[in-house]
Amino acid sequence: MPYFAVTKGQDAFVEYVTIIEADDPQQALQQAHSSSLSLNWRPSGSISEFDHFEIFDHSIEQVNAKSIEEAEAIHGSSAIRTDAT
Repeated sequence: MPYFAVTKGQDAFVEYVTIIEADDPQQALQQAHSSSLSLNWRPSGSISEFDHFEIFDHSIEQVNAKSIEEAEAIHGSSAIRTDAT
């Protein structure tokens, strides 16, 4: 049986951080909210996921592998084993 990589999107907050030079926290927040600044936002590594998700029907690809372990190694994700009955 062939293997397929299936993608889903998960509702989440992904936090980003930037460094702002300011006199106080309020001024830093004002600058962060200002659309006139070009800030260098970087992912903080903090992600909060929620229970809603969507399977992306348009994003599926066959993984050419001889075993589920090889498919995981090729695609870089955990595989789910399904038994045909």
